[in-house]
Amino acid sequence: MPGQYPQFRLALRIFSIAGFVILFLILAGFLFLKIRLPELLEFSKGIKEVSVETTLGSLNGMQVLEGVAGAENLCFLPGQSGFFVSDLDGRIHFADRDEGGTYRVIRSIRPGTAVSGICALSDSLLAVVVSRNPKEEWTSKGGAVFLMPASMDTLIRISGDLPSANGLCADSQGNLYLASSNFRIMRPEGNIYQLEKRPDGSYASPAPLFDNAGLANGLFYDARQDLIFFSNTTGGTFRFKPGEKNCQPVYLKLHFAEACDDLCTDISGNLWMTDPGSSMIKIFNPGTSHLMRLIVPLAGQISSCRIRNENGHEMVYLTQLKKLNHPAGSLFDGEKVFIVPAKEILEKFGTTDQ
Repeated sequence: MPGQYPQFRLALRIFSIAGFVILFLILAGFLFLKIRLPELLEFSKGIKEVSVETTLGSLNGMQVLEGVAGAENLCFLPGQSGFFVSDLDGRIHFADRDEGGTYRVIRSIRPGTAVSGICALSDSLLAVVVSRNPKEEWTSKGGAVFLMPASMDTLIRISGDLPSANGLCADSQGNLYLASSNFRIMRPEGNIYQLEKRPDGSYASPAPLFDNAGLANGLFYDARQDLIFFSNTTGGTFRFKPGEKNCQPVYLKLHFAEACDDLCTDISGNLWMTDPGSSMIKIFNPGTSHLMRLIVPLAGQISSCRIRNENGHEMVYLTQLKKLNHPAGSLFDGEKVFIVPAKEILEKFGTTDQ
């Protein structure tokens, strides 16, 4: 009997797996052509795209913070010159200028094995996403949301663990929003969760807002527009009103290898996005459909971006997750935060529209 031969059974198993893979690819291709492609074609109409390659060090006014390990995210507190940085070595840093005007790490704590999202709730309170699980279990067990005073002397847990817990932001009412996903490129599933702030200052358990957020990654609240922006790593960026359960696309990726990690907006409404797969910063104006791609190959893998006004000038803060641009690698050895005048970047594209 053929089934008695191990080679025959192995061949049957290989053909079964190959058949399943082929059927999966056919189905994925059909869904792409039926649903995704028309959406992309419609979005791409009228896009005016330009690319510029440069080095961050060539930009006037650039500053660098060193001394972090796998810099992931950052946030500012109102009225403070310093800023907080999270890293994938499990630490949170507070950095500020020294007497010579150079940014230095002033103090650090290590509350877990990895720290991802971080945002300000007031001038003295932050929220952070901390994983206390082994790093190899981040995609399955993830991390939880904690409250942390600016003094960094204690953390109060306000949620359970969520898989691949990543971006975090707060709206004007103090409600928190958290990005979570299965972190699988082939079958992406993700959600944006809301942690509603109660009248007594406590927080409700995370409640899902969307069940189709894909590889939900970065989150940013734009107070001027009262809008929350989030990135789907393999899909693009979207926005929604705080508390609402429907979202609208803002930017859909135009190239197969393109990705969207973190994001933020400037005073003119430009959407800034980091692209971990290309050592690239993308700047998209939804009103004019003008897309600018700034390629910075020597900067390594840029993870997050944030912008704040300093003495009348918008400054862009960029975290370096890895020294080299290896998106699939697990060595998070980036040591820097780059601080660059937004005007210097925009002038590379012949505009200073801020």
